[in-house]
Amino acid sequence: MPADEVGDPAAFQKAYTTLLKHGESALKEVAVAADARRLSPDHLGSLEAIVIADGSRPSFLLRNGGRFDPNHPFLASWHDDMLAFAPDLRRLAASVGRIQPVNGNAANYFGTGTLIDHNKGLVLTNFHVLDAARETPGISIDGGDRELKVTGDLVIDFDAESGTTSRNRFRVVHASLPEGFGIGFAGMDAAVLRIEPIDPQSKLPAYAPALSVDPDLSSGSSTTLVTVGFPGEPIPDNPPGATVDWHFVLTTLFGNRFGVKRVAPGRFRLAPGSVQGDAFDRVMSHDATTFGGASGSLMFAWKDQGTPGYGLHFAGATLSANYALSLHRAADALKAIGVPLV
Repeated sequence: MPADEVGDPAAFQKAYTTLLKHGESALKEVAVAADARRLSPDHLGSLEAIVIADGSRPSFLLRNGGRFDPNHPFLASWHDDMLAFAPDLRRLAASVGRIQPVNGNAANYFGTGTLIDHNKGLVLTNFHVLDAARETPGISIDGGDRELKVTGDLVIDFDAESGTTSRNRFRVVHASLPEGFGIGFAGMDAAVLRIEPIDPQSKLPAYAPALSVDPDLSSGSSTTLVTVGFPGEPIPDNPPGATVDWHFVLTTLFGNRFGVKRVAPGRFRLAPGSVQGDAFDRVMSHDATTFGGASGSLMFAWKDQGTPGYGLHFAGATLSANYALSLHRAADALKAIGVPLV
């Protein structure tokens, strides 16, 4: 493991030993269980850690301009694909920033945003990220129903990587909301932010990723996907009856590094129209590892030409699925607020 992801070696060894102790029997039980909900609390708790530690659905810290450790043991079966993706990843990662108060940091932020229009200075994120920001003292957001003026100290930092104190901050000055906006499944959980430099040395990322409305992507033709964002520390939520502190295990395996830029490969799961609770047939699901704070991350088709973004991650449920807004299904509403879709 990279040294800064181990932290306290004794704690890391304890977490890893705990995972091995419970993980083997959990996987054996999964192999024969007709219903995963009948697994023991400790087996349920171990599954979330297993998919990270065995490389099934890992999450990697990005350093030094969007680079990951090419020898990371969690790469596992993703190793060759991730190394081939590395040049494109550095370009994509530069366009992703952490939305936060002006003096925010890895422990004080609202979510993730991605630059989508370099010339106009537009960033795509979730509505609920903006909604959380306006509940914060010092951040004033006023205006009409869907066009909002941001006069408080809300910024996006396009650096925010592990192991650096450098900043590349831009102030959020305006927000546009799509018709039918709302939080989670209740509405279209999206917002477009317009940004301006806050520091003389601020430099807007040179690249804004392409955003695709290709219906094949929304239906799962590109089975492999990747997200780049800022997952926060998971909520301490052990399964009822668990005898192990699985929050300790999970956060220790993550190196207790949260709120900094990460890349997480995963796979497409369900197309719009198949996700329970999606009354508007515009939500997809995926299984990349994300925690709160990754809200606003784009789903990229990283093996397709141009690595286009095709979904906007907005929520997840532990041991169930993660959810994203299909850009194809939301195209008209998003185009109306300036999202450049092709």
